[in-house]
Amino acid sequence: MTSKTHIPQPTPQPVGDPRAARRESLIGIGFGLGAFLFWGIAPIYFKLVQHVPAVEILAHRILWSAAFLALLVWVLGRWRGVALALTDRRLLFPLIGSAVILAANWFVYIVAVNDGQVLQASLGYYINPLVNVLLGMLFLKERLRPAQMIAVALATLGVLVLVIAAGQVPWVALFLGFSFGFYGLLRKLVKVDTMIAVFIEAAVLVPAALVFLVWRGGAGSFGGGDFLATWAIGESR
Repeated sequence: MTSKTHIPQPTPQPVGDPRAARRESLIGIGFGLGAFLFWGIAPIYFKLVQHVPAVEILAHRILWSAAFLALLVWVLGRWRGVALALTDRRLLFPLIGSAVILAANWFVYIVAVNDGQVLQASLGYYINPLVNVLLGMLFLKERLRPAQMIAVALATLGVLVLVIAAGQVPWVALFLGFSFGFYGLLRKLVKVDTMIAVFIEAAVLVPAALVFLVWRGGAGSFGGGDFLATWAIGESR
């Protein structure tokens, strides 16, 4: 009789397993909180380099983001996926569109922070989840549970209170909220690995960023002593 070596296999999780769904939900919440915490600290950094024109900050951010993401793509072995995405117009064109939207969002955010409109900039990203809900219902046919409806209603009420207290239409906040919402919608519709997508978004903007920096005379407002500040712009991606 031929003996067979038994290799223990992990117990498969049934489809729709509530434990797996809860674990994924908690991981997602953790990443979300970390991202928003990091993004909340970003205005402090941008204020430190407010002597630099917003367009130049944006150009450096694009350039260094692309370099850092290229390193990650190489380490993770995703270059084949990048090549496939670049040769598929159904993936490339939407990613070019999302890259342009993201660059506009970044630019307005940097201008707002350096112009002393941090509250409006913050309000924009508070509005964004509400925009995401609206776009999800309109374009993705998503539906809210009763508890979610209550949460959205309370958040909307909070936004209205802040807008009324400001006494003016928060155009900056609305632009940031809606532009990032449409960016998220485009990314939701494009079925491509996240790491590959963000690298392509940064890469397609690199030529414009390089042209601007060369036109500015190389380093522009950043000198040799500002290397760490320049590098940190890219890491804030």
